[in-house]
Amino acid sequence: MDEARPLPWRTLAIFFVPFAALAAATGLQRWFEGSAPAGDPLLRWLLFASVAGLLVGGITGLVLGRTRGERYGWTLLGVLGPWLATVVVTGVLLGARNVQERWATHQLMECHASGRSFCKEAEFRGACAAAASRDFGLRDAARRRLGVPSGKKCDQARCESQWSYDGPWGAEESTTTQVCSLITDATGNGARSMMLAGDEH
Repeated sequence: MDEARPLPWRTLAIFFVPFAALAAATGLQRWFEGSAPAGDPLLRWLLFASVAGLLVGGITGLVLGRTRGERYGWTLLGVLGPWLATVVVTGVLLGARNVQERWATHQLMECHASGRSFCKEAEFRGACAAAASRDFGLRDAARRRLGVPSGKKCDQARCESQWSYDGPWGAEESTTTQVCSLITDATGNGARSMMLAGDEH
């Protein structure tokens, strides 16, 4: 039976040291500055992380360092590691945001090319509000743009019509289906409209 491989402590410590320093810096900053720090809290958080990293890296060097140079290396990682980790994480987040924005732009172009009535949530919301306008011209134009309702219920006193918007969405918009609900009397007058999230209707 093969013996279990030992954990790669040195490799794990390379990631542990900077993130342990960042975690410790959160507590230090809250202790020294309170829950509402003034000025630039991010910069001071990184400075606190460097101080904490000096201690974390130094202890790690004593445990894992085989030579004096390695021990100094772990200490240096503790000081500079939080800054490097922050740069890497920020770069990943900015890259993901850029991809998201490019995808949103691509979907918007495809929507315009397909000739759909609405390619932005704001346009759909505007048409929903206009569909209940007292201005007959504005109201009729909005209802024509909304098209055939996806659902309609009528009784003797009123009718409720619904249209839905499923995207495309902007990079920072929620992707929850939006529903326009228009309530009128039996003749189509006395209208009022409301916007609902997809799971509310």
